[in-house]
Amino acid sequence: MLRSRGKFPLLGFLGGVHRMRYFNTEGLCRPEMHYMVRLDNMLAQIRQQYVDRGSYFVINKGRQYGKTTLLRALAENLKDTYIVIMLDFQKMMVYCWSLSKDPHSQRPQRSPSL
Repeated sequence: MLRSRGKFPLLGFLGGVHRMRYFNTEGLCRPEMHYMVRLDNMLAQIRQQYVDRGSYFVINKGRQYGKTTLLRALAENLKDTYIVIMLDFQKMMVYCWSLSKDPHSQRPQRSPSL
């Protein structure tokens, strides 16, 4: 539940505690905790122009531009109509890198970070 003054929510109720919303500069943005640009129009545009047509698309931006947040919001938006599968290639890269640590090993070695 959000309390607001005018258009902009100031307090979020999360986990039984009222918290001030803030501008997140790292990790996934959560609307109940962080100030965010509204994604509704962008999600509708991506869905109409690419997803519903079966087209591929690329999101190409620098660090901290909201790429992961946008993709997670898109997955949430599509889950009632499509089967959504999300992969984290960063963790897969850690695993692949750990396979090459010991070239003489017969069994793959899992990284402790997984």
